[in-house]
Amino acid sequence: MLHSITWPSYLITLLIIAVCYYLIIGIRFYSQESIQFFTERIKSQKLVASSSPTYINSLDRQDEASPPESTQMELSFADTSDDLFDQVGQLIHKLKDTIKEAATSNPDKVPLIDSLTEVLREYNHLKSTQFQSAISELIQNECEDLGFPTFSEDQIRQLWE
Repeated sequence: MLHSITWPSYLITLLIIAVCYYLIIGIRFYSQESIQFFTERIKSQKLVASSSPTYINSLDRQDEASPPESTQMELSFADTSDDLFDQVGQLIHKLKDTIKEAATSNPDKVPLIDSLTEVLREYNHLKSTQFQSAISELIQNECEDLGFPTFSEDQIRQLWE
């Protein structure tokens, strides 16, 4: 019975099974990342293909040129250093710890506002970056999860000042 199965057919079958297995795993667990990867590649190819010769010539004269807003936003996000991401990560941990500590010690909102203001003053350089809205939303969500009254937009703005 097993004499009819050759080594090449056995290896091809194993290869097909392995490809199917990893394809299923990739679709199941990494579909969002795959879609994002391919859409970014398509966008970058369209951007390169749609750039006009006058735009390319104006890029040579950098003192006069400024890229379109979407490209400028992509460049500013791409130019953010790893140190900035590390600082945002540290700020997130400090904010979470501060909110948890305030929830266990004193459920009043005023001491929490003071301690959050102190933490945000340490990271004042993140105030006008693309991370500010995400950090503000994190504060809202953490406070809501721990039972604190939610902050208004004005109160969140005051925390940053």
